[in-house]
Amino acid sequence: MPHDVHWLPAHGAQLEVELILRPPRHGTCTVMLRASPDGSEVTVLRYNSQTATLTLDRRRSSLAGDVWRDAHHAPLALHNDEPLALRIFLDASLIEVFANERRSITSRIYPTRPDSMGIAICADEAAVDLLAGRVWEMAGIW
Repeated sequence: MPHDVHWLPAHGAQLEVELILRPPRHGTCTVMLRASPDGSEVTVLRYNSQTATLTLDRRRSSLAGDVWRDAHHAPLALHNDEPLALRIFLDASLIEVFANERRSITSRIYPTRPDSMGIAICADEAAVDLLAGRVWEMAGIW
């Protein structure tokens, strides 16, 4: 069960999100994207300090039965005391994640619920420190 879930005041389907986090030394920290209030629909971005792996988990990103439910992984070793610096772009069904200017993950998500717009930060075992965070709403292409 996540520890200290912190919902950000921003929400939406078309956002640019910039987060600088200090993940726990052992365990994982999580950014929940396009999350419904009850958590039934959510795309999970997770950093595991022990395995030095960034994961974009789409297993609960949609309630639709005909979408892919998988996870994308990228190695990301942080240097001593280096924070996790994330730049995330959400544009309707597209998600792009850039981590520490060294790794990126791009995928498609298909949330079905109109209230799947939330963003939250949490850790599995210990608190995660949010050092900085900014969110911008992006205009639609049309």
